[in-house]
Amino acid sequence: MLLKGSVILVPYDCGPDNRPVQARGHKAHWAVISGFLIPSKAIPPHSTPLSACPGFHLLQAGTSKEDVHQVLHHTEQDAVMVVARQSKSVELGIWSRDKLVDSCRNLEEAAEKRLDGSYVLPDGGLREGLCGQVLVLG
Repeated sequence: MLLKGSVILVPYDCGPDNRPVQARGHKAHWAVISGFLIPSKAIPPHSTPLSACPGFHLLQAGTSKEDVHQVLHHTEQDAVMVVARQSKSVELGIWSRDKLVDSCRNLEEAAEKRLDGSYVLPDGGLREGLCGQVLVLG
């Protein structure tokens, strides 16, 4: 999805630095995912090393499916990172994919202050309406 230009919205609990935390939905916000970083022991052909992120390479536009599959085959799944930002922030972050997933799966209830009618909450609340869900745009 992201390789085809889509953007993914993920509901999650936002910590003070915008990184995912587990607050049972009391700090729920949307994360906007625009990319990902995949650590791989295989160096992808036609890629550029990212000097600020050792072990990561930038895949060029038009990278073949075979090359992508080769990288994925050698990927350390628990080290996959997402390029994201908290929905109101202008700063991009690089977050652990697993921590974002865990935060999304931990959405259980809205904070008391969000029950005053000024927030739009899904039918069934956070647990039934947002927990473990994502929106794909594009």
